[in-house]
Amino acid sequence: MLKRSGGGQWPKIVFTSDFHELVRGDLMAGACVLRYDPYRVVPEHEVPELPRTQRPITAYVRCHPGGELWHGDMRFPPAAWLVVDRDPSGRGTMLEMDCPLPQGCDEIECWFSYTDGHGKVHWDSAMGSNYWLRFSSHDLHIRKAELSPDPGGALDVFHLEVDSVPAVDAITARWRYANAINDLRQECPLEATIVAERKHWALPGNGVPVAWDTPLAFDLVYKVGGHKHTDDNEGTWYVVSRD
Repeated sequence: MLKRSGGGQWPKIVFTSDFHELVRGDLMAGACVLRYDPYRVVPEHEVPELPRTQRPITAYVRCHPGGELWHGDMRFPPAAWLVVDRDPSGRGTMLEMDCPLPQGCDEIECWFSYTDGHGKVHWDSAMGSNYWLRFSSHDLHIRKAELSPDPGGALDVFHLEVDSVPAVDAITARWRYANAINDLRQECPLEATIVAERKHWALPGNGVPVAWDTPLAFDLVYKVGGHKHTDDNEGTWYVVSRD
Protein backbone atom coordinates (compact mmCIF):
# COMPACT_ATOMS: atom_id res chain seq x y z
CA MET A 1 0.00 0.00 0.00
CA LEU A 2 1.41 3.38 -1.00
CA LYS A 3 1.52 5.95 1.78
CA ARG A 4 0.34 9.48 1.00
CA SER A 5 2.33 12.29 2.65
CA GLY A 6 0.36 14.87 4.62
CA GLY A 7 -2.60 12.62 5.36
CA GLY A 8 -4.70 13.94 8.23
CA GLN A 9 -2.73 17.20 8.43
CA TRP A 10 -4.25 20.67 8.23
CA PRO A 11 -4.14 22.31 4.78
CA LYS A 12 -1.26 24.56 3.80
CA ILE A 13 -0.38 26.36 0.56
CA VAL A 14 3.17 27.63 -0.03
CA PHE A 15 3.90 30.29 -2.67
CA THR A 16 7.64 30.22 -3.41
CA SER A 17 9.81 32.94 -4.93
CA ASP A 18 10.42 30.84 -8.06
CA PHE A 19 6.66 30.88 -8.71
CA HIS A 20 5.66 27.44 -7.58
CA GLU A 21 2.47 26.86 -5.61
CA LEU A 22 2.82 23.88 -3.25
CA VAL A 23 -0.35 22.34 -1.81
CA ARG A 24 0.21 20.41 1.41
CA GLY A 25 -1.97 18.47 3.85
CA ASP A 26 -5.63 17.45 3.55
CA LEU A 27 -8.62 19.47 2.39
CA MET A 28 -10.49 20.14 5.63
CA ALA A 29 -12.89 22.91 6.57
CA GLY A 30 -11.29 25.42 8.93
CA ALA A 31 -7.99 27.26 8.90
CA CYS A 32 -5.72 26.92 5.86
CA VAL A 33 -2.17 28.24 6.25
CA LEU A 34 -0.88 30.55 3.51
CA ARG A 35 2.91 30.94 3.30
CA TYR A 36 4.06 33.55 0.84
CA ASP A 37 7.49 34.71 -0.32
CA PRO A 38 7.43 38.53 -0.65
CA TYR A 39 9.91 38.43 -3.55
CA ARG A 40 7.06 37.25 -5.78
CA VAL A 41 5.43 40.68 -5.81
CA VAL A 42 7.50 43.22 -3.80
CA PRO A 43 10.34 45.12 -5.56
CA GLU A 44 13.59 43.59 -4.32
CA HIS A 45 14.91 46.74 -2.66
CA GLU A 46 11.70 47.16 -0.61
CA VAL A 47 11.64 43.67 0.91
CA PRO A 48 14.09 44.38 3.80
CA GLU A 49 12.04 47.50 4.65
CA LEU A 50 8.68 45.74 5.02
CA PRO A 51 8.76 45.47 8.86
CA ARG A 52 9.43 49.23 9.07
CA THR A 53 7.04 50.47 6.38
CA GLN A 54 4.28 47.97 7.34
CA ARG A 55 3.08 48.03 3.74
CA PRO A 56 1.04 44.83 3.42
CA ILE A 57 0.78 42.16 0.79
CA THR A 58 -2.94 41.52 0.40
CA ALA A 59 -4.03 37.94 -0.19
CA TYR A 60 -7.33 37.20 -1.94
CA VAL A 61 -8.89 33.74 -1.69
CA ARG A 62 -12.09 32.63 -3.41
CA CYS A 63 -13.45 29.21 -2.47
CA HIS A 64 -15.27 27.13 -5.07
CA PRO A 65 -17.93 26.04 -5.83
CA GLY A 66 -19.60 28.36 -3.32
CA GLY A 67 -17.72 31.50 -4.42
CA GLU A 68 -16.96 32.73 -0.88
CA LEU A 69 -14.36 35.52 -1.06
CA TRP A 70 -11.88 36.29 1.72
CA HIS A 71 -8.98 38.74 1.81
CA GLY A 72 -6.39 39.61 4.40
CA ASP A 73 -3.24 41.72 4.80
CA MET A 74 0.06 39.92 5.36
CA ARG A 75 2.74 41.81 7.31
CA PHE A 76 5.97 41.08 9.13
CA PRO A 77 6.13 42.07 12.82
CA PRO A 78 7.27 45.71 13.22
CA ALA A 79 11.05 46.13 13.20
CA ALA A 80 13.70 48.47 11.84
CA TRP A 81 14.99 46.03 9.26
CA LEU A 82 14.41 42.52 7.91
CA VAL A 83 17.36 40.16 7.60
CA VAL A 84 16.25 38.15 4.59
CA ASP A 85 16.90 34.45 4.19
CA ARG A 86 16.26 33.90 0.48
CA ASP A 87 15.20 30.34 -0.27
CA PRO A 88 13.21 29.44 -3.42
CA SER A 89 11.94 26.26 -1.74
CA GLY A 90 9.76 28.25 0.67
CA ARG A 91 11.80 27.54 3.81
CA GLY A 92 13.36 31.01 4.08
CA THR A 93 11.84 34.38 5.00
CA MET A 94 8.11 33.98 4.41
CA LEU A 95 4.92 35.77 5.33
CA GLU A 96 2.29 33.55 6.93
CA MET A 97 -1.37 33.81 7.89
CA ASP A 98 -4.49 31.65 8.11
CA CYS A 99 -7.49 31.87 5.80
CA PRO A 100 -10.81 30.08 6.40
CA LEU A 101 -12.01 27.24 4.19
CA PRO A 102 -15.79 26.63 4.33
CA GLN A 103 -17.54 23.27 4.30
CA GLY A 104 -17.96 21.96 0.77
CA CYS A 105 -14.94 23.79 -0.67
CA ASP A 106 -13.06 21.68 -3.21
CA GLU A 107 -11.08 24.29 -5.17
CA ILE A 108 -9.27 27.50 -4.17
CA GLU A 109 -8.56 30.53 -6.34
CA CYS A 110 -5.81 32.87 -5.09
CA TRP A 111 -4.15 36.13 -6.10
CA PHE A 112 -2.09 38.83 -4.35
CA SER A 113 -1.38 42.57 -4.53
CA TYR A 114 1.17 45.02 -3.14
CA THR A 115 1.32 48.82 -3.30
CA ASP A 116 4.92 50.03 -3.38
CA GLY A 117 6.48 53.17 -1.93
CA HIS A 118 5.57 55.19 -5.04
CA GLY A 119 1.91 54.14 -4.97
CA LYS A 120 2.18 51.64 -7.83
CA VAL A 121 0.10 48.47 -7.41
CA HIS A 122 1.87 45.18 -8.21
CA TRP A 123 -0.15 42.02 -8.85
CA ASP A 124 0.74 38.36 -8.49
CA SER A 125 -2.15 36.75 -10.34
CA ALA A 126 -0.73 34.39 -13.00
CA MET A 127 -1.05 37.19 -15.57
CA GLY A 128 -4.67 37.81 -14.57
CA SER A 129 -5.74 34.15 -14.61
CA ASN A 130 -5.24 33.69 -10.84
CA TYR A 131 -3.91 30.53 -9.17
CA TRP A 132 -6.34 27.60 -9.09
CA LEU A 133 -5.43 25.06 -6.43
CA ARG A 134 -6.84 21.69 -5.44
CA PHE A 135 -5.92 19.06 -2.87
CA SER A 136 -5.02 15.76 -4.53
CA SER A 137 -5.69 13.98 -1.23
CA HIS A 138 -9.35 14.90 -1.81
CA ASP A 139 -9.44 14.39 -5.59
CA LEU A 140 -7.49 11.16 -6.10
CA HIS A 141 -7.13 7.77 -4.46
CA ILE A 142 -4.54 5.30 -5.77
CA ARG A 143 -6.23 1.90 -5.64
CA LYS A 144 -3.43 -0.13 -7.17
CA ALA A 145 0.20 0.47 -8.10
CA GLU A 146 2.38 -2.55 -8.64
CA LEU A 147 5.01 -4.22 -10.80
CA SER A 148 4.42 -7.78 -11.94
CA PRO A 149 6.42 -10.13 -14.18
CA ASP A 150 5.59 -10.06 -17.87
CA PRO A 151 4.71 -13.67 -18.82
CA GLY A 152 5.95 -13.06 -22.35
CA GLY A 153 9.46 -11.81 -21.69
CA ALA A 154 12.23 -10.55 -19.42
CA LEU A 155 10.31 -7.41 -18.40
CA ASP A 156 7.92 -6.26 -15.72
CA VAL A 157 4.52 -4.66 -16.22
CA PHE A 158 3.51 -1.46 -14.43
CA HIS A 159 -0.12 -1.59 -13.29
CA LEU A 160 -1.82 1.57 -12.02
CA GLU A 161 -5.44 2.19 -11.02
CA VAL A 162 -6.77 5.47 -9.59
CA ASP A 163 -10.18 6.58 -8.34
CA SER A 164 -11.11 10.26 -8.66
CA VAL A 165 -13.91 12.70 -7.96
CA PRO A 166 -16.22 13.17 -10.99
CA ALA A 167 -14.81 16.65 -11.73
CA VAL A 168 -11.47 15.23 -12.90
CA ASP A 169 -11.33 15.39 -16.72
CA ALA A 170 -8.00 13.66 -17.42
CA ILE A 171 -5.09 11.97 -15.61
CA THR A 172 -1.58 11.28 -16.92
CA ALA A 173 0.93 9.10 -15.11
CA ARG A 174 4.60 10.12 -15.30
CA TRP A 175 7.39 7.82 -14.16
CA ARG A 176 11.11 7.22 -14.16
CA TYR A 177 13.32 4.51 -12.72
CA ALA A 178 13.88 5.33 -9.06
CA ASN A 179 17.64 4.76 -9.26
CA ALA A 180 18.06 7.05 -12.31
CA ILE A 181 17.19 10.51 -11.05
CA ASN A 182 18.41 12.32 -14.17
CA ASP A 183 16.55 10.12 -16.64
CA LEU A 184 13.73 11.64 -18.67
CA ARG A 185 10.30 10.79 -17.35
CA GLN A 186 7.99 8.64 -19.40
CA GLU A 187 4.28 9.32 -19.39
CA CYS A 188 1.00 7.75 -20.41
CA PRO A 189 -2.62 8.96 -20.16
CA LEU A 190 -4.93 6.87 -18.01
CA GLU A 191 -8.25 5.62 -19.38
CA ALA A 192 -11.47 6.36 -17.47
CA THR A 193 -14.61 4.43 -16.63
CA ILE A 194 -17.45 5.43 -14.32
CA VAL A 195 -17.85 3.41 -11.13
CA ALA A 196 -20.82 4.51 -9.00
CA GLU A 197 -20.19 8.10 -7.86
CA ARG A 198 -16.48 8.03 -8.68
CA LYS A 199 -14.39 7.78 -11.83
CA HIS A 200 -12.05 4.85 -12.18
CA TRP A 201 -8.83 5.32 -14.16
CA ALA A 202 -6.18 2.82 -15.27
CA LEU A 203 -3.19 2.46 -17.56
CA PRO A 204 -4.41 1.16 -20.94
CA GLY A 205 -4.49 -2.52 -21.81
CA ASN A 206 -2.83 -4.79 -19.32
CA GLY A 207 -0.35 -2.17 -18.10
CA VAL A 208 2.91 -0.75 -19.43
CA PRO A 209 6.11 -2.82 -19.96
CA VAL A 210 9.07 -1.58 -17.89
CA ALA A 211 12.52 -2.87 -16.95
CA TRP A 212 12.67 -6.06 -14.93
CA ASP A 213 12.78 -5.76 -11.12
CA THR A 214 13.55 -2.03 -11.13
CA PRO A 215 11.59 0.29 -8.78
CA LEU A 216 9.67 3.17 -10.34
CA ALA A 217 9.02 6.66 -9.00
CA PHE A 218 5.83 8.18 -10.38
CA ASP A 219 3.44 11.08 -10.02
CA LEU A 220 0.08 12.07 -11.50
CA VAL A 221 -0.90 15.14 -13.49
CA TYR A 222 -4.64 15.75 -13.69
CA LYS A 223 -6.99 18.35 -15.10
CA VAL A 224 -10.16 19.87 -13.68
CA GLY A 225 -12.05 22.54 -15.59
CA GLY A 226 -9.09 23.32 -17.82
CA HIS A 227 -6.67 23.77 -14.90
CA LYS A 228 -3.71 21.41 -14.44
CA HIS A 229 -2.77 19.99 -11.05
CA THR A 230 0.00 17.64 -9.89
CA ASP A 231 -0.07 14.89 -7.30
CA ASP A 232 3.59 14.19 -6.57
CA ASN A 233 3.02 13.04 -2.96
CA GLU A 234 4.10 16.46 -1.65
CA GLY A 235 7.36 16.39 -3.57
CA THR A 236 8.40 12.88 -2.53
CA TRP A 237 6.84 11.00 -5.47
CA TYR A 238 5.25 7.56 -5.17
CA VAL A 239 7.62 4.60 -5.36
CA VAL A 240 6.55 1.14 -6.47
CA SER A 241 8.68 -2.01 -6.60
CA ARG A 242 8.37 -5.78 -6.90
CA ASP A 243 7.12 -7.46 -3.71
